[in-house]
Amino acid sequence: MGNRNRFGEPGKRRQGIFGIFMTIVLFLGVVIIFNQGVNTLTTTSEREAIDAVRTAVTRAAVQFYALEGRFPPQLSYLEERFGLQLDHDRFIIHYNAVGSNITPQIAVIPRDF
Repeated sequence: MGNRNRFGEPGKRRQGIFGIFMTIVLFLGVVIIFNQGVNTLTTTSEREAIDAVRTAVTRAAVQFYALEGRFPPQLSYLEERFGLQLDHDRFIIHYNAVGSNITPQIAVIPRDF
């Protein structure tokens, strides 16, 4: 009766605890790697959106200059007259026209920061 469980149970118990520990560590590793991937995609997407807005404003201003012979004095002028549609809830768009024949300074900042 005493020999039956003397050598079998302690080893199985250690292997079981080690297996559970390794499963938890592996699961946490996968969660961390997945989270890093999602963060990278989000950051890349945000940069591309900022670049797209900056490019759209710049193109509209250059097109306005080609047609009118001057750069528009304000961003709202491009929105009203050229139909430029911007997401002001998502981005802060700084448009600084220093002169009628000088390319305006354009900066796009996400509102999340």
